[in-house]
Amino acid sequence: MGTFNRQVGGRAAWITVLIAGNAWANSTVISTVTPSPATATQPVSVYITGGTEDQYHTYFSIYANGKALCTTAPSNGTPIWNCSGSIASAGTYSLTAVCSNSNSFSPPTPRALTVNALPAVTGYIRPKYQVVGVYYAPPGAKSTVTYSNGFLSGTKAMVTNSFGTSIAVSVTAQAGLNLFGIFEAGESNTTSYGWDQQENSSSTISIVENQATGSVWPGPTSSALGVDHIYDTIAILLNPEISVSVIGGTSLTINGYFFDPRDPADGPDIAYLTVGQLNGTQTIDTATRAALNRTWDSSLGALHVADFAAIVTADPFATNPGFDPQTDTTNRYVFPNGVDQIFSYQPEPQGAGSAAQTYTSSYNATKDLVHGGPNKYSVGFSIDATLSASFFATALGNLKASTTFTYTNTWSNTVTSGTSQSANFTIFRPLYTDGYTGPINMQVWKDNVYGTFMFYPVP
Repeated sequence: MGTFNRQVGGRAAWITVLIAGNAWANSTVISTVTPSPATATQPVSVYITGGTEDQYHTYFSIYANGKALCTTAPSNGTPIWNCSGSIASAGTYSLTAVCSNSNSFSPPTPRALTVNALPAVTGYIRPKYQVVGVYYAPPGAKSTVTYSNGFLSGTKAMVTNSFGTSIAVSVTAQAGLNLFGIFEAGESNTTSYGWDQQENSSSTISIVENQATGSVWPGPTSSALGVDHIYDTIAILLNPEISVSVIGGTSLTINGYFFDPRDPADGPDIAYLTVGQLNGTQTIDTATRAALNRTWDSSLGALHVADFAAIVTADPFATNPGFDPQTDTTNRYVFPNGVDQIFSYQPEPQGAGSAAQTYTSSYNATKDLVHGGPNKYSVGFSIDATLSASFFATALGNLKASTTFTYTNTWSNTVTSGTSQSANFTIFRPLYTDGYTGPINMQVWKDNVYGTFMFYPVP
């Protein structure tokens, strides 16, 4: 503010005139942009220098290709203004500044900025275990189910629902790639393990066991038990790791499954546990117990009772003995090819030996494209050092639960595609002396989640 004296009509008078905030201005420049070049989503600091205007009343708004980036704050007496903002995508940007006060202060000279695409950080999520199969025991101590050469069992695993909606998650696993033929840097593949992975969609991967030589699953120890689900077997992968690429805080790509190279098994470490072993009514042998201890993993360690309780839910009969597939509304179990196949489990007459009868059941993709009965469970996990900083700062912040990883196993079109899936059942009927008193007819069902056959007594 200033004053001056002026003669008015022969009289002297004091007139006050406001000079608005140093309206004159020297030229200014955007002197510094750091970092330059920048990387997408990385904070960019913009500094403006020069000029003699009133620093207490002047702001600049910075624009990148016409889109607001940030607004400066007064610098308290020093003719330097700065602000910071992030540019989301790669490209060449023209940074411009517009003075916010009304004195039309000279705008800083535009400055070019190169923004590079954010590099992906690739590493591994390491769940403690993964359920990959359920195999059902037939009725009869001598009875067997044979899954012949070429039979596919397994499940479609969805892990993308472990993350919140603020991060985009996709799957790019290579179709038909041998599941345990994928190795970390410096490793080589010399063995085929019979497990494959297949990208089902942008959010799921099918994990499939191809029965290269076939497998045979026995009945319970006593024919008097009929169908006893404590002899059902659940296959558990003890050393899974999932390759992921994290890009900034907005994108995560699941590249597929590996096995954890820290495990001295040096391959797929799969334990087959019966429902009885999981619920504590049957003993786990010493070798299997050693594998379950996972001593090579100091972070997550051994499978314990809580893990067993989560694993056993893969078999609904284990947690609900009264489970009835005929009234279940989830479509977890269906009749193979829509055929209600029934076989006899009638006790033999007194003094007669046990007759063996052979049955065959099959299904194919044309009739069994039914989605139903997902098996969902959560498991502890760790991450490798490569992902420690990036993953915890971005993707981990978007996990729905920061200490657990969620699997949802569902129906897989990989398991039911191609040739017809069939299995042979050799059923030995109970002897008179076995004292069996249950239903004498049994149904064959297909498990929609794991692709195997289940047996159910007809009331």
